[in-house]
Amino acid sequence: HAVAWETKLDSVAFQSFAPTKYSSMIESLLLNACTITRVAYTDYKPKKLPIFNMHVPKTSVKLWWFLRCCADLILLWAEESRNLPVGLTDIVIGSCQLTPNDFSQFVNLVQRSPAASKMTTFDFSRIVLPNFPFQDLTRFCTITTNLETLFIRGIDVDGTRLFRAICKAQSPVKSIHLTHLQYRSAFKLDDTRLPPTLLQIDVSNSAFTSSALNSLLVFLTAYPQQIPFVFQAASLAVKSEYYQAMSEIKFDQCQPNICEFDWSYNTCPADTTRFLFAFIFTQKRLRLLSMNGIQTDNATTFMQYIIQLSQPLNLAGLNIASCSFEPQLFAQFLQALANVKSLRHLDVSNSKSGDQGLAALDLVVKSIPSLNELVADGFRPTNPAAICAVWNDIS
Repeated sequence: HAVAWETKLDSVAFQSFAPTKYSSMIESLLLNACTITRVAYTDYKPKKLPIFNMHVPKTSVKLWWFLRCCADLILLWAEESRNLPVGLTDIVIGSCQLTPNDFSQFVNLVQRSPAASKMTTFDFSRIVLPNFPFQDLTRFCTITTNLETLFIRGIDVDGTRLFRAICKAQSPVKSIHLTHLQYRSAFKLDDTRLPPTLLQIDVSNSAFTSSALNSLLVFLTAYPQQIPFVFQAASLAVKSEYYQAMSEIKFDQCQPNICEFDWSYNTCPADTTRFLFAFIFTQKRLRLLSMNGIQTDNATTFMQYIIQLSQPLNLAGLNIASCSFEPQLFAQFLQALANVKSLRHLDVSNSKSGDQGLAALDLVVKSIPSLNELVADGFRPTNPAAICAVWNDIS
């Protein structure tokens, strides 16, 4: 009771803690919790497991975390979760080791649990799971009818097959994060479609084969989506020749499904990046383009691509922060950007372009009345007057 009534607590963690009267303790904690929303279990081994009792009519606990735990603990909890009141929102399983049968049992238990089957967020990260059971993942996405956000990260499995397994469920998921993965095989271009509710797909910090990357871009734009979505692909492990392979995409068949495109912290060879921009140009509903921290062998050509893209698409937002471009060249880029009258958001922070960069930024501020969000730290000017000029025009 004392722990549950402590109003400054929002989380309780049990580390390999399994006393004989744990069932009474967890029941009391759930029933009497005032501000506690999260319960976490860490470092549990098969020989030392608690006994759960969750027969409570109501509880403030909505989030359940399992870190470095054995499968037996997760399955014991999942079985008892059928007695939890509806209202559970998040289940996080991280750095655990499971077998395909363990995961199949987990899905079965979630299906029988009114609370667990109504979760809105599932995080499944850094799991050792050989012979990944893709069909059970599809089944999981089908039975969790309120699932909105799904994280699967850092698992030795083909990311392409994961994504297809999720899409086959046609669940109401809105945000899919399949990061820190290896996308090995090409996407099959069959009747499998994106979830109609999709608002975000994140594949950042992943490694791709050329066929996997090309087919992913085609898969994302193969069929029209009523609501455009955010596509994040930052810090990818891709080879420079993959950009040349993008020339094989049939750009005239790409549907304008993407509203935000994030290609930050990638290397873009100027001579072949034009095929990436050709793909982006097909996205007529694009509102925000993020190219932060880009490395390129020809900054002039790269920035020309951005300018040529921004005006026809009436781009509303552009992020091009932390790019190591020559100050004079970046200043010229900003001067050209002043002609993109549709801009409302601009992030050019950490440009290190000095006084001339700020002078060009001042031109942007004066030339685009609709610009109402500006991030411009890190110009490193030497003349205070350059800063004052920008601030005077902003105010």
